[in-house]
Amino acid sequence: MSMIFSNIKSALKLSNINITLKNYIFIMKIAFFSAKKFFLILIGVSIVNMSIPPITLYLGKKILDILVSPENEKSDITIIITLIVGVGLLTSIIGSIYRAINSFINQLISNHITNIILKKAIILDLKYFDTPTYYEQQKSIERALSGNWETLAISSIHYVNALISLIIMIGILSNLNIWLVPIIFVGVLPTIFVGIYVRNKEFYFYTHQIPEMRKIDYIKFVLTNPQFAKEIKLFQSGSYFMEKYNKAFGDMYKERKKLQIFLLIREMGASILSAITMGGCQLYIALKAFSKIITIGDYSMFFGAAENIAKNLNMAISIVSTSYEQMLLADVLGDYINLKSDIELGEGININSNGASPTIEFKNVSFKYTDASNYVLKGLDFKISPGEKVALVGLNGAGKTTIIKLMTRLYDVTDGAVFVNDKDIKVYKPEEIYNLYSVVFQDYAKYGLSIKENIAIGNLSEIENRDKYEMAAKEVGLTNIIDKLPNKYESYITKLYDMSGLSDLSVGEWQKLSIARAFFRPASLYILDEPTASLDPKIEHEVFEQFVKLSKGKTSILISHRLSSVCMVDKIFFLKGGKIEESGSHDELIKLGGEYAKLFNLQASKYIQNNNTLKNEHLNH
Repeated sequence: MSMIFSNIKSALKLSNINITLKNYIFIMKIAFFSAKKFFLILIGVSIVNMSIPPITLYLGKKILDILVSPENEKSDITIIITLIVGVGLLTSIIGSIYRAINSFINQLISNHITNIILKKAIILDLKYFDTPTYYEQQKSIERALSGNWETLAISSIHYVNALISLIIMIGILSNLNIWLVPIIFVGVLPTIFVGIYVRNKEFYFYTHQIPEMRKIDYIKFVLTNPQFAKEIKLFQSGSYFMEKYNKAFGDMYKERKKLQIFLLIREMGASILSAITMGGCQLYIALKAFSKIITIGDYSMFFGAAENIAKNLNMAISIVSTSYEQMLLADVLGDYINLKSDIELGEGININSNGASPTIEFKNVSFKYTDASNYVLKGLDFKISPGEKVALVGLNGAGKTTIIKLMTRLYDVTDGAVFVNDKDIKVYKPEEIYNLYSVVFQDYAKYGLSIKENIAIGNLSEIENRDKYEMAAKEVGLTNIIDKLPNKYESYITKLYDMSGLSDLSVGEWQKLSIARAFFRPASLYILDEPTASLDPKIEHEVFEQFVKLSKGKTSILISHRLSSVCMVDKIFFLKGGKIEESGSHDELIKLGGEYAKLFNLQASKYIQNNNTLKNEHLNH
């Protein structure tokens, strides 16, 4: 018993007044902003609804007293029954209105909260998306969104309704014996504490189960996603994933079952106490009627009042316990909404480059990702002049893509500074920096939208410029593919967004589409971040040559770990361990005979060996 009260005390401590008020005000603001009209209707309906229970009890008492009275009037019975039918009809209508309004309010609130979350996601720094905890936070938010927000939002209306009805019923029952009221309270109040305790336990249980839920969600994604289907069927690995799924589910279910049994025992204890006290009160009222101290009608009224007191208390308990869980979820939602971005849009000065490529310079730049212990870049210094063709090369993990993230200010440096036209990048508005660049990332986005939208999404102001997006498609060699499609540029890619979409594009077609998107966007610097890693070196070299040609007159930056693909650039920065080991043109670095030359010759000999092997195999056949 002491453990229960200790846990109850802990639960109540978690829901201290300040946090509760903060979360309640937060949700109420959202609720009234989302569905003000429906809330006003609900208040009016609630006022009418509060008067129904006492009227129903009084009419029930009158009809019983008339029925047992020797001098009853038939006309009186007719009037009372007519009133009872009318009140019953009104109750039914109000119930239907309540359900409809609650549904409207819930949908509007959920939609408004979803809008807040999505808008917040748009402006959040990239660092949040790159941290493992972001997924867990999103799962908690999904659970928050699945909650019945109208329960919390309109709880004040229901709560006031329950309290007024409670006061009326206490007044009625007090005419018989005022001590019946505290007895009912004693029986019902433990359910409040157990309810809060249960909600608190469930909330923290589901929060701590997120890692297991992540495993389950990932396995479901693997077994239902087309990108894994071929290998799973060919390797017959489906049963292996099913074993992992069932184990993760079994572990989670075992803990959930243990929790539910633990909570069930406590809920049953509270229910038994409530039933005993209510039974005692009802027996007391029945004995008064049996002793002729009260009439049969009085018995009906007092009995109904006692039931209504318990009912309204239970309603209050339900609102409190459900609201308590929603308050905890509101706390999660509030924490997400209050996340602060280090890179604030609109903060800073304009670049005023007039479309010219700026000078980019890294001065003693060091960087490590959030929660990481090791630096990705350390003491980096280099300069890119306007119009230069530059390559960042090195083995995987050398920090090439991280440099692009800092250059485009998707991240801020940990130490040192990035300069644009001799000014710290941080003095400019972030959107001004973003507008300088057009980037084809290694993990470029594959939108399930139309081909036109996929090309134009980097420059939506020109989305209806047919000549421009057709030219972008032509420059990368997509025209022949698009012309064969029934809806041409309006054809949807994949069936994720529209079921009329294509099955999918090939890797090469997606890559061409991402490059078309890059050149549809007017920019001062064009970056190709190794999106062709799945292609053979010859085709990659051709793509890079085309990219340099299309970015003529602008600064272009190529990223690759294949050194043979970037020989055509003006300057090469060879990275190793987050530092620039060597820099210069291809010829200069070969003459230097350093790390770049050794790796280039190693790769070249490998390609020659592979080509000779292929030739020999062909001759043998």
